[in-house]
Amino acid sequence: NNLSGAIGTLPPELTWLDLAENNLSGAISEPILILRKLVHIDISKNQFSGHADMTFAPSTVHANYSNNKFTSAGFNGFNAAYES
Repeated sequence: NNLSGAIGTLPPELTWLDLAENNLSGAISEPILILRKLVHIDISKNQFSGHADMTFAPSTVHANYSNNKFTSAGFNGFNAAYES
C-alpha cells in the first residue's frame, strides 16, 4: 500500500485494523482509541508521531505500533472504550 496522511473516521464496529507499511503520519487520533470492539490493530512501519497511547479496548489482543516516530508511549488512562 501507499496510503498517506492521517487516519480519518473509522466505523465504530470495526474489529480489525491493519494499516501497516504505508506512509501515514500525525498523531494517533481519538477515533482509534474508542473502537470498543477492536481485536487487532497494526499500524507498524508508518510515520506516526507524538505520544502513542497504549490504552486499548478489552477486546484488543494484538497491537503493533513498531517502526514509527513516536516520541513517547504509555497509558493516558481509561476512556469510553472501557465503559460497560
